[in-house]
Amino acid sequence: MLGQCVDPTHARVGAKAPLEASASMANRDGSKMRKCVLPLALIGTIAASSATLAATTTGKITKLDVPACSVTLKHAYHFGTKCDFSKLKVGEKVTITYSMAGKVRTATAIKPSK
Repeated sequence: MLGQCVDPTHARVGAKAPLEASASMANRDGSKMRKCVLPLALIGTIAASSATLAATTTGKITKLDVPACSVTLKHAYHFGTKCDFSKLKVGEKVTITYSMAGKVRTATAIKPSK
């Protein structure tokens, strides 16, 4: 879709279209621009919203489930398929960075907290 936004005839530095071609291309370039604005706006919105959906929580670890790669404070937080909880222990106070995907809390970082 975004490939349609690039016009190879205008991609060259210093390239100029002939006068008669410029006049006939004005409508096409305008509609091409309109076709590009929506996808680019959606990409920007998704990128901005995913950054703002990250949250943090702090609490004491009540359960470590190494096979499931999850840590439970008040709620369970799931990490990726590979996790290293060797430096963590139940009762330790930690801060978890996570995002919500439906009802699942997907954690991206965990660090000791005071």
